[in-house]
Amino acid sequence: MPVEILSLDGQWKLRDIDFSKDHFDTVPNVGGASKVWLDVQVPGDIHPALVKAGRIPDPFVGFNSRQCAWIRHKSWYFKRPFDVPKVFAGKRMMLVFDGIDTYATIFVNGRKVGQSENAFLQYRFDVTDAVCIGQANTVEVCIHAIKPMLSQRNSGRYFACFNTERIFARKPQCQFSWDWAPDLPAVGIWQGVRLEAVDTGVIEDVYVRTELDGRVHFQVTLDKKSKELLKQGTRFELEAEIYGPDGKTAKTAAVMGRKSFVNLSVLQPRLWWPNGLGEPFLYDYRIRLLNGKRVLHEKQGRLGIRKIELIEEAIADNMHGFRFRINGVDVFCMGSNWIPADCFPGTVGPERYRHLLGLAREANLNMLRVWGGGMYEKEIFYDLCDEYGILVWQDLMFACSDIPDDDAEWTLKLVPEFEYQVRRLRNHPCLAHWCGGNEKTGTYGEMKSYGEIVTNYLARGVIQHLMPGASYTPSSPYSLTDVGNEPQSGDTHGGTWEKAFADDIRNFRRHIDGKHTVFMSEFGFHGPPDYRNVKKFISEDHLWPLNGMWEHHIMDNPYNDLKETFVQVQLAAASQLFYPPQNAADFVKVAGTLYAEYIYAEFQHHRRRFPLNTGALTWMFNDCWPAASWSMVDYYGHPKQVYYAVKRAAQPVMLSFRDCGAAYEVYVTVNRIAPVQGRLSLTLQTVEGRTIELAPAAKVALAAQDSKCVFTLPQKDIAIVENSYLSAALAFENQTIQEVFFHNLWADIHWPQPELAVNYGTPRKVGDDYLLRVTLKSKKYARCVHIICPDELWWSISDNYFDLPAGAEKNVMIRSSKTIDPARLKVRTWLDTWE
Repeated sequence: MPVEILSLDGQWKLRDIDFSKDHFDTVPNVGGASKVWLDVQVPGDIHPALVKAGRIPDPFVGFNSRQCAWIRHKSWYFKRPFDVPKVFAGKRMMLVFDGIDTYATIFVNGRKVGQSENAFLQYRFDVTDAVCIGQANTVEVCIHAIKPMLSQRNSGRYFACFNTERIFARKPQCQFSWDWAPDLPAVGIWQGVRLEAVDTGVIEDVYVRTELDGRVHFQVTLDKKSKELLKQGTRFELEAEIYGPDGKTAKTAAVMGRKSFVNLSVLQPRLWWPNGLGEPFLYDYRIRLLNGKRVLHEKQGRLGIRKIELIEEAIADNMHGFRFRINGVDVFCMGSNWIPADCFPGTVGPERYRHLLGLAREANLNMLRVWGGGMYEKEIFYDLCDEYGILVWQDLMFACSDIPDDDAEWTLKLVPEFEYQVRRLRNHPCLAHWCGGNEKTGTYGEMKSYGEIVTNYLARGVIQHLMPGASYTPSSPYSLTDVGNEPQSGDTHGGTWEKAFADDIRNFRRHIDGKHTVFMSEFGFHGPPDYRNVKKFISEDHLWPLNGMWEHHIMDNPYNDLKETFVQVQLAAASQLFYPPQNAADFVKVAGTLYAEYIYAEFQHHRRRFPLNTGALTWMFNDCWPAASWSMVDYYGHPKQVYYAVKRAAQPVMLSFRDCGAAYEVYVTVNRIAPVQGRLSLTLQTVEGRTIELAPAAKVALAAQDSKCVFTLPQKDIAIVENSYLSAALAFENQTIQEVFFHNLWADIHWPQPELAVNYGTPRKVGDDYLLRVTLKSKKYARCVHIICPDELWWSISDNYFDLPAGAEKNVMIRSSKTIDPARLKVRTWLDTWE
């Protein structure tokens, strides 16, 4: 093979130095016995190394992040030795950095070989004349201090939320503080480093396109060396192979130049489907560059045969649709917004991605939006989304600001970033949509702003050039009118909680019911993780009453219309809907339950409006640091109450109630390929177990991908019964799903002792996982039943924080990477103390 690879990942040496422009061209002088070198991991970040060395406290605990401000004023100097294998001799050698954060100069054996200024771009430096075969070599990277680098820019004429200087930095914008993230800019070699040696032509790029009938088109680009050899008379061929359940499909074609193509057809193709609609089937492929029988180079990958379309057409006199059609089926996108999984992305390994994306799949989600204030994710993120059937809405990395496109030199440097990321991601079957970024200034109104050259022309042009026919919108939110967040077309941001809180949080359902969108790409609320995880970042002496340390970790948004902070909103709203908390554990209980109930109702609302509304993406799925934030899954990887609420609201067949004022409507919503036929029953029940039939059981029939009201119950016909609630049950296909609706809100309910019975099955191993069945049965209504698992397990629970009506029984499956001891599990309900 012509490409030899020497990985330079692993342990490097690190130290801080004073910022100097001299270091842009010359190796810093860091000699002297007093200079202390630290061990640092690559890929990684400097912050864990500084914590280990005692230079900073853990920035994720308490107020400690404030003690890290000095880091941005220092430059950071990395080095490591390496030996070059003899097989590299006589070949062209490239030093490759998949990600440096951010402004850096790179030296090899004291010689400057290149610079970086974009954390989202792969850098390749020709070091053929700089390295020595058979001798010791050293690679050095000076990452220049971010604060003085950004201070050189004049950002005074621009607008940006939270921090204006950040808009010139091509690195995750949320690292400069957000309403859910601290001011902790990452620093480091955050992706892999390697030395590549090449002696002949290689395959530079492969672009894969598929058709539903099984046709697969490979567009192959060779490197410049290959073109030179072709001119000299060298004959090349391309061999394409696709591997599937029916064997191998292969074809060989002559190389036509630097760019060539090969077409194949897969007989009886198996399609790639989103999660919940079918199997996300993947084929393996391999492309080889041949010179006679000699294999010069090859690229391998996976492909999915599918067709994704964004359909925007009139759906009513005053509404224009925004829906994704997958393989000819109009899909309701149930999902969330994804942010970086850590303030320091270089520290996030494959297991965290597998855990988080596994939770998304188990929650019935079929779309994640990679939000524009974060980063283009690592390759494993997209690989897992391919495997799990999770559609990816991919923002370009701009958020909540102007884009300084009046600076021509800076703007043109975006082109390599866009080209690199589009080429890197375009073969992933999960990739559904490109978007120019998040909430560019002006998308909420008609404010004059900078950035439309980038979002309307530059980005669109690169994407359409490299992915003909790809769906693209210039920003999120987006509409067909002057106001980008107008809800009757495009995609819409903004939930209802602010208006509901300003009015009366007890009327939250009315506010939700008034939200009429065609695609809801951001809506949410905020709430704490469970109490044991709160205690990991809030010190014991700051747990109660709520105080500045809570504010520091919940953060706030100075751009909203409320005078109250997020902490104050959570406390006041939860107190009204449930009861005023008396301690920190109480606060976690009521604020977490408020978050779950609110998003549950809002998610159901958007789903039952299908097909007028075709998407519900919560804000947000994950956290980048320990916080009581908008996330469904906390920083430690533990699902919050809201996660399970969304999982129930996203089940393929959903029952829901709608309060119309004079009546309650019962809806059945079907988001699957098969239709539903069953029988619906409707009752009034009490928490003690009394049942009153409200209507005889009736037949229900819905088509696939459908939603409709199946029963209307006048409110005057409902008896006034203390501690009562409405209950609907739908029996279909040998199963019954039930939905309860507290028309009298929870604060007015006197909860009985549930008399809960718990039985544990026998733990068993299935594949690499351990499974345990837990059976729960309640004599009276059990509110917020949840199982507490040992903290050290990477675990998932089929359902948690659920209600059990009187006499109901439920089986819960616990899956863990380690054996599960039932004696270590705890079961709690609303009336218990939540530890």
